[in-house]
Amino acid sequence: MAQQLDPNCGEHFAVWGGHVYFQAGSKGLYRVPCDGSEAAKQLDENAGYLAVPGDGYVYFQAGSKGLYRVPCDGSATATPLDENAGHLVVFGDDYVYFQAGNKGLYRVICDGSAPATQLDPNCGNLVASEGYIYFQGGPQWDSLYRLGVAIPSAPQGLRMRIQDEYVVNTILDSSINHKFDAIKNLLDEASADSSDTWFLNFTSGASTGAFPNAVAGRINGRVAAYLKTLAANKQNRLGTIVMDFPDDNGKTDLIDAFFNYNSVSPLSPQDWMGSIPDQKKLSEITIPGTHDSCTFHASPISKCQNLTLEQQLEAGIRFIDIRCRHFYDKFELHHGREYLHLNFDYVLDTCRDFLKRHERECIIMSVKEEYDPAGNKKTFEEVFEEYVASDPNPNLWYLGNTIPTLSSQVRGRIVLLRRFYIAPGSDATKRGIDLTAWVDNKTFTWPFEP
Repeated sequence: MAQQLDPNCGEHFAVWGGHVYFQAGSKGLYRVPCDGSEAAKQLDENAGYLAVPGDGYVYFQAGSKGLYRVPCDGSATATPLDENAGHLVVFGDDYVYFQAGNKGLYRVICDGSAPATQLDPNCGNLVASEGYIYFQGGPQWDSLYRLGVAIPSAPQGLRMRIQDEYVVNTILDSSINHKFDAIKNLLDEASADSSDTWFLNFTSGASTGAFPNAVAGRINGRVAAYLKTLAANKQNRLGTIVMDFPDDNGKTDLIDAFFNYNSVSPLSPQDWMGSIPDQKKLSEITIPGTHDSCTFHASPISKCQNLTLEQQLEAGIRFIDIRCRHFYDKFELHHGREYLHLNFDYVLDTCRDFLKRHERECIIMSVKEEYDPAGNKKTFEEVFEEYVASDPNPNLWYLGNTIPTLSSQVRGRIVLLRRFYIAPGSDATKRGIDLTAWVDNKTFTWPFEP
């Protein structure tokens, strides 16, 4: 006859270290010795899906409260890791991988010291093995997917400060003021900072109940006015400033103002980097950029730019934000679910042609996977590598993971900021600067700081 260990049990349980950890019906999370030598002990009053990876903690879905962890011996109360949770797995790389309700596949550092980040927009059940997550994905959760989950990495000395607080309500002055303050604070921080920190400052915002130009229309003028006060007494640099609609009725004064911050005399928009000394790091330069750079022909709800990519580069933009849907082992450009009727070849052709004509310039390109993949036999990383390997210019890309100087190392080349995931065995030193730990709608530092 089977031995009863406890009169209550739900469908979620795990065994580790001589104990069974289990959902005791509606009573919460319990543990009991495997041999039944002691009565079960309650660890938390809530329980759902759970994992016990052997690091001294139980990670569990605390009912509708989200993702929590609690010491296996119950010596302390449970602490929250994320407000969402469903299926979850922990396999020894210091992260919890979990279904964040209907938001998709996420991961969060086991100790909760940094916010969770999204890995895929769709996720049902999931398992892990040898550095890969295998999960029920696709828009209908009816397909099997896998994702290489190399942990985010940064070489010694790399430090990024990023402001991307994008939820902005154009109706509320307080929301606009909050966004402008976030921009201004990072401009001030960059101006006063003398380290090699690379500052990325997004002036863009996803408006609530209006189109992106409604945010830019209320933000860009204030940014331009504040920039004039900074330019009157130039100090250091301002970082990389990433904008929606930086042109105003065909004028590019805001772009001009940012790249001219690098000089006491006016610079040419096509060749402004040429006069900057080779020993300057990209983090030591004020660089204008665009957010969702290829949305110039998009619908009003997705459109973030008026200028084409060619026009942006000619106007002095040197940071571009490229969002790629992984579609039948090619990259199509998207803004969310909207296809922009352009592909990655267009981006590469445009950049290659510009750099051939302006050999002392460089382009910083953020590449991010966007929307649901479909019809693929290769990983996103493998397809990206094919684009790099097959390019007519074998030296088009700078793929180092450190911040380069503006020397022959990067002049005439594209510098990769990588926002897509790579396989655990990939050489992270040759896959660009890793920004896969990006935290949405926050100002944050990478690598994360205590």
